[in-house]
Amino acid sequence: MTEEILKNDEIKQRRRAAVAVALLTCFTMSLIGSALNLSIPSISSDLQIEASVVGWLVTAYMLTVATLSVPFGRLADIWCRKSELVIGIGVFLAGCVGAALSPNMAVLLVMRVLQGIGASMVMSTNTPILISAYPPEMRGRAIGYSIAAVYVGLSLGPVIGGILNHNLGWRSIFVAASIMAVAALIVAATGIKKEVIEGRGRFFDMAGNILYAVFIVAFMYGLSEVEKGIV
Repeated sequence: MTEEILKNDEIKQRRRAAVAVALLTCFTMSLIGSALNLSIPSISSDLQIEASVVGWLVTAYMLTVATLSVPFGRLADIWCRKSELVIGIGVFLAGCVGAALSPNMAVLLVMRVLQGIGASMVMSTNTPILISAYPPEMRGRAIGYSIAAVYVGLSLGPVIGGILNHNLGWRSIFVAASIMAVAALIVAATGIKKEVIEGRGRFFDMAGNILYAVFIVAFMYGLSEVEKGIV
């Protein structure tokens, strides 16, 4: 009886950790994707570059996430979901710290791409970890929480980013994201159980993933050029 209680407690803790990480990461990484929109004039003035160039800070992040989420999802199935999740949060955290300390636009753009790499690793493992932590009858609610966190982050991003930028400067946006990333990293490293994924193929379609990445980049770049022509 005691062993059964301990097992149930362990399962509950694992579920809480999976939801907590999903909420923190989905909210933070969605927020950072939209929070810079109102900070473009401040970044342009501070780094002395054109606002049109600063706009690539938003595009580079979103483009990186869209391009790498599918390949990293496959790698997580081949390798280890927890390991990829923890490394992804660490990469995202490094990108946020680097962005907060960036001396110029080139470094800041590289840090945004680094954030996108970390975010794509996290976003491609969050849902599988939630699914593995919950039984079928409870998965809808858990996944609903993570989806809600994404849209709350996207909605509040411009508001929170504008407040931070107005009162503390645009670098404070990355500092706030770093703090939330640290919390997510601690919970993920200590609360999520490492899985042994059996029965999965080891094949990684390198050619297919490269074609997918090239298509996404070309498609998004083409849309941006069309938008410029319209404007």
